[in-house]
Amino acid sequence: MGHNIGLSHAGNDDNNDGDTNDQGESEYGANGAFMGNSWKSRLFGSAHREFMGWYESFPGYTTTIRQSAGNNADYVVQAVELTAGELNSSLPQLLKVESNGSTNGENHYYVEYHIPHNVLNPYPHHANAVTIHYLNDGTANQVATLTTTGDQFSDSSAGVTIELKSKDSSNNSATIAVNYSN
Repeated sequence: MGHNIGLSHAGNDDNNDGDTNDQGESEYGANGAFMGNSWKSRLFGSAHREFMGWYESFPGYTTTIRQSAGNNADYVVQAVELTAGELNSSLPQLLKVESNGSTNGENHYYVEYHIPHNVLNPYPHHANAVTIHYLNDGTANQVATLTTTGDQFSDSSAGVTIELKSKDSSNNSATIAVNYSN
């Protein structure tokens, strides 16, 4: 189905080098995304949603963080699995983190929070975790999964660190810190 609407696969790029075919990585490796492993997930991830323009109709569901030396802030995001009736209109589902000069050559990281959900995440992949992707044309490649408070992903080439600060199960949300060093 994803190919029919213009999407490419959702791979894993554990070393963030822009290549999903080295060191045991896979073009189909993103377990929490429909285009990565459709037999495990029923969810189009935020990078693919962005590629398709789905967030354009709901600009409040995306927070874009501009790359700026010394820019350090915390952001609360709601789970990407929430359906229209479950969404809190005051919280974004997607953090779009600017990453010009990144190791993978792309200009943004897409940060999303996952929860178990009986419709969109029935096999709890990445349950209560944050995933980080980049978008290369129609391909969304996952570079990190943050599962525990304090877990971080850093791209020293872009001077950005993304950290899972906390999770709130009552609000189906997570607090994410984004820090720019250069």
